[in-house]
Amino acid sequence: METISQYYALPTCSINHAAQAIKNDGWIFIAGEELKDDLELGEEYISSFSRYWDSLARDEFMADNGTYRYRRYSQFELRDPEGELKLLAHEPYSQPKNINTLNGGVDRVYPPLEEGFINHPLFISILRGLGRVFNQAEGETCRWRIRLHPYRILTDAEETGKPTPEGLHRDGVDYIAMMLIRRVNVSGGVTTVTDNARNVLCTKTLSQPLDVIVADDHRVMHEVTPILCSKGSQGYRDVLVIAWERE
Repeated sequence: METISQYYALPTCSINHAAQAIKNDGWIFIAGEELKDDLELGEEYISSFSRYWDSLARDEFMADNGTYRYRRYSQFELRDPEGELKLLAHEPYSQPKNINTLNGGVDRVYPPLEEGFINHPLFISILRGLGRVFNQAEGETCRWRIRLHPYRILTDAEETGKPTPEGLHRDGVDYIAMMLIRRVNVSGGVTTVTDNARNVLCTKTLSQPLDVIVADDHRVMHEVTPILCSKGSQGYRDVLVIAWERE
């Protein structure tokens, strides 16, 4: 993949604030409006990026037989936030059973991210900004393996949507970012962040585009309550989950 030049950098003060919060508390919530202002993004960037959630594929690997989850998956390498974001070879996604008690222990094959998604300026800006945050938190420039999961969780009269059907969990990586893209005709979907002893640190409904919780996966756990239709015959919740592993 070619090096992408069009992106928008987060201010150093915002990077430092987020990194310090993660070091101190293990997590941080960043409001979408704040992130949009920091990146100086127009609404058209969010709108054009969100359209890629309309072409996700149904997850055929749900052990609860649910038909409510749609997704894609790709993985990347980032050695320097100002350098090349390298798309890695497409592989099945797998987690050990002790990390994902519902769907772990199985090689799950999902379609890759679309080229337009990967080349979108908002996508590049988010990854490079998070790379700077995590390098600051680590105290050095690291080489990162990044696993990307855009999800759509559907709900209708027949089926409740479950953003985290495995319950309170961690992802078995170093850092995790959970970013809302869209909520349409749904209620519920409340995110809870706990420490390792399951003491609640935060309950928050991600309600606006780009609202994001960023966390140290070693120090906190998380879950999201089910979603229900608030009006109409169907609703959905679109999120981008980004898992970071230090190599």
